[in-house]
Amino acid sequence: MRYISFSLLLLFSAACISVWLPDRKRREVLLFAGAFLSYAVATLCQIAGVPPDPGHNALTAAALYATGALLLRQGILARSRRAVPLTAPGVMLAGVVAAVWYFQYAEPNLLLRVCALNLGLAAIFLQAAWHTRFLLRGNRRDRVLFWLLVGLVLHYIPRMLLTTAPLAGAPGDSLALFTESYFWTWAQFSLAVTGAAVGLVLLAVTAADMIARLERERDRDPLTGLLNRRGLEAWLTRRRAEGAAGRLAVLVFDIDHFKRINDTFGHRAGDGVLAAVAGTIVATVSRGASAGRIGGEEFVVLVEDATAERAFAAAERLRTAIGRQRLEGLARTEPVTCSFGVAMLEPGENLWAAFERADRLLYAAKRAGRNCTFVEGRHRPAA
Repeated sequence: MRYISFSLLLLFSAACISVWLPDRKRREVLLFAGAFLSYAVATLCQIAGVPPDPGHNALTAAALYATGALLLRQGILARSRRAVPLTAPGVMLAGVVAAVWYFQYAEPNLLLRVCALNLGLAAIFLQAAWHTRFLLRGNRRDRVLFWLLVGLVLHYIPRMLLTTAPLAGAPGDSLALFTESYFWTWAQFSLAVTGAAVGLVLLAVTAADMIARLERERDRDPLTGLLNRRGLEAWLTRRRAEGAAGRLAVLVFDIDHFKRINDTFGHRAGDGVLAAVAGTIVATVSRGASAGRIGGEEFVVLVEDATAERAFAAAERLRTAIGRQRLEGLARTEPVTCSFGVAMLEPGENLWAAFERADRLLYAAKRAGRNCTFVEGRHRPAA
């Protein structure tokens, strides 16, 4: 029983490493593994009495506990793609160790030393919660991580009360009294429970992150980052379920003379054109719109709450923005233009039925001279 907390923490560290090894870009998982390992070694030091000198043991355990808390903080920040400067963590680590040293050597008092360690760790998690408060605006996984940090802050209050209760009124160096008390056993048990809870939450969030990333990769075109067919369907299904789509316009366009671009300047230049057009789409379309690459040089933009007039205006803005580009890898005299077809998606209609109508309008625009927009109800799709 003495080593249950150490064993559990070590197990979760190993689990995080096993998750990290196949995907080493996920640096946060390695930081989580380091946090569990640091806590596990700190627990082992206290249980096994290594190093044997009480003062050295207290400082070692305090440094390891604080390091574990800071690694957890850094891992959550790394997962959220936020900068992780080491200045503040370094200061907090030094502060916890200094406080423990003071109540171990300068003014020996076991009660105050235990309080200093618990309050120091709570302060680390409180600072981490403050710096990650932006997670409250994120997805469900983000919010779970934020409230995990808040829970870690709050759990130190009863933990500190329970672990310091047997020291109240006792001599200042009553280490034997403390380590043989019921409360020490309870502290070790609570550490095991808390460590297991934190480990399960972090592994669950990591697994959910990996699934979400696989879904994004499944639903997106790898070259442009835009949605693919499956992604567009999923987006429309989700928006309809939310009741937020309204009447939807389907803008279909492709790049004029794209084969000539590939043949003249090479496929690498052609890929650059596709990526640049995708960037222009993202920068130009309004909120409430979604864009995808269907294949080759053909793109789709779905615009919510649109009328035929608004859809035409959106297509013209995009067509003009693409035409202004002068792209690297092409001759300065080689403009990139696009032809557009626009159809309105009727309520309950399949997306690809409206796409086919817009596609016919697109080819009518090409036959009319390219670099123009044809809209359903205004132009005839047939030549």
